[in-house]
Amino acid sequence: MKHFAIFFLTIIFFFSSAVKADPEIQLITTNEISFTHPVKSSREAAVKIISPTGGHGSGLYVEYKKHIGVLTAAHVVDEGSVYRITVNGEEVFGIVVWRAQNEDIAFLIVEPGLNRKPLRLTPAQNTEVGTRVSYSGYPASYDLLSVNGLISGYDNRGYILMQGFGWFGASGSGILNRTNKIVGIVTALPVEEFYGHPQVLETMILVTPLKEEHVNQIRAVLHMLE
Repeated sequence: MKHFAIFFLTIIFFFSSAVKADPEIQLITTNEISFTHPVKSSREAAVKIISPTGGHGSGLYVEYKKHIGVLTAAHVVDEGSVYRITVNGEEVFGIVVWRAQNEDIAFLIVEPGLNRKPLRLTPAQNTEVGTRVSYSGYPASYDLLSVNGLISGYDNRGYILMQGFGWFGASGSGILNRTNKIVGIVTALPVEEFYGHPQVLETMILVTPLKEEHVNQIRAVLHMLE
């Protein structure tokens, strides 16, 4: 019998010299640490979403035309309409303006003020098993953490299955491919029975895919707000 835990995210995987030789990967170096692309992009666009009751999840800071917003999991923003969006000591407010009807994905429009570089709200196309992906978020009480992983498969409920690491609090993080397109949103960790005891599978992440129809619906909502 399968159960599902709402959760999430992450540790930083450091790449060896063999990875540096991969022509698809660009190594970005700072004074403190090196990140592979798109880890740098996911970290720059990651935000923490704090609910009215004090709980938190993660989100992806994005832009669509002239609008700035946050893409996240619908269950992260199911306690009302107004949420605090924080990163590096900065804070703005976000308002939920769209939730997918039957999928765990939502969009908040946010006021200006974050010193963040938003990503374009562009969904990945035809993500194949074996695709390398990355995401960054705020699991448990940890500060911003990042994870690299692989797309492992799909299931009959429409989720993408990602091999990586996740934990409570990383829900809503944006999964990016090597071209910074958005594969989907971290949704949950599966829980399986093992000899009668439930076990959280923290290395298998359920991802809600971002679809063109989602972007079209968000666009329609934003058009009404103009």
